[in-house]
Amino acid sequence: MYCSTHAPSQFICSHTDELLPTWQCPVSSVLIVLQLSACDLRDRTATTEAEKQKLRQQFVGFGFTVVERLQQLGYQADLFDPQTGLPMVSTPGRIHLDDVAVVRDCLGYPTLGHCGCSVILHPTWGSAIYPSVLLSSAPPALVAWVAKDVARGG
Repeated sequence: MYCSTHAPSQFICSHTDELLPTWQCPVSSVLIVLQLSACDLRDRTATTEAEKQKLRQQFVGFGFTVVERLQQLGYQADLFDPQTGLPMVSTPGRIHLDDVAVVRDCLGYPTLGHCGCSVILHPTWGSAIYPSVLLSSAPPALVAWVAKDVARGG
């Protein structure tokens, strides 16, 4: 699992009220979580769908722990379901978060349109990559520290 923390993009800043309508403060950080897949995720097969579900569950377990820690520190935080683009803790807004677009904007990785979906092309992992996103009102350095601590099992 690879995690990186970033300032929110202009899109996220401009559309926070449509992504997270119940939040009372702005998004200050974006946590990107990338997981290496055991297979290329471009094809829709039973194997790739099972792999996506496995990686989604790993992200959800990790993400809920990060969100809980940030909330205990007094910040708002939410993870977005990679399948739907909707927040998993807060009330959903009118628009969905496109995790592939967030990764492209924050990390500069190219994307490829494939079968009606966008796929990230990682410089080392190719398209065997599963992206996920968590937003928070906490400063990026704090989010990075919490994510690292949770990833270590702390």
